[in-house]
Amino acid sequence: MDAIIARTEALPLFVGFSRQADDAMDELQETAFAILTSLLFASTKNNYVSQGIMPFVPKMLEAVKYFMTTAPYKCERPSVENMSEFLYKLVSLDDNSRVWIFENML
Repeated sequence: MDAIIARTEALPLFVGFSRQADDAMDELQETAFAILTSLLFASTKNNYVSQGIMPFVPKMLEAVKYFMTTAPYKCERPSVENMSEFLYKLVSLDDNSRVWIFENML
């Protein structure tokens, strides 16, 4: 789980990557958020999955915050769409996440 969450981290363009490398990173982030979203959907149907995910919620929230802080230039890319879907599903399942968002991001 830690490895998937780590893949959501955005690397800003000014790091010096080529456009192709940046596109590859974006696809990796897009996939990581899609996987996390799928796990959240699975957690609604399976208590085992839900129990396995809950310890990682703080890391997931930090990953979203980091992504939103360092990658505003990606606002029209699929990775942001997947991140938004993930965040919506997370706050709809976990009231503590909703509170965290308001306290730490807004």
